[in-house]
Amino acid sequence: MVTASEDSTARVWDAATGQPVTPPLAHAGVVWSAAFGRGGQWVVTASDDGSARVWDVAPDDRLPADIVAWGQLLSAHTLDDAGGAIPLNAKELRRLWDDLRARYPAEFTVTPAAARAWREREIGDCLHEGNLKAAEFHYWWLVAEMAQAATPAK
Repeated sequence: MVTASEDSTARVWDAATGQPVTPPLAHAGVVWSAAFGRGGQWVVTASDDGSARVWDVAPDDRLPADIVAWGQLLSAHTLDDAGGAIPLNAKELRRLWDDLRARYPAEFTVTPAAARAWREREIGDCLHEGNLKAAEFHYWWLVAEMAQAATPAK
C-alpha cells in the first residue's frame, strides 16, 4: 500500500507486515496524494509544493548484503560502527568488483549503442564548456570505436 503524509513524504508499505519497502518519497511540502500506477511499478505523488512526481518503486531482488556491497563499490568507502566513512583500498575494491560482476554480469556490460551515446554526450558537454581538447579526445575515441564496430570479424 502507499500513503501520503503531512511530513512531506509518501511511503510504500508491505500490507502484510506493516514495514516500509521503500525509502521516504520526499517533497518540499505536504504530500496530499499518492497512488500506484498500472502494474504497481510506479507511484505518483502530488504535493502542496506544486510538484507531482513519478517514482520507480519496483522491488529490487538483490540481497541486502549485495546492496551494501554496491554502495561500498560505488563510493569506495565502508562505514565504521559510528557511521564514519572509511576508504577502501585497491584490493578491497577489486574483491567487491569481482564478486558483484560474477553475480550481476549485466550490470557490468555496456552496449556499443550506450557507449556511443555516452561519447556523443561527452563531446557535446565538452564543446559547451569550451574544452576543445577533451571534446577532441572523445571524438577520436568515438571514431575508433565506430571503425572497430564496422570492421568485419576474421
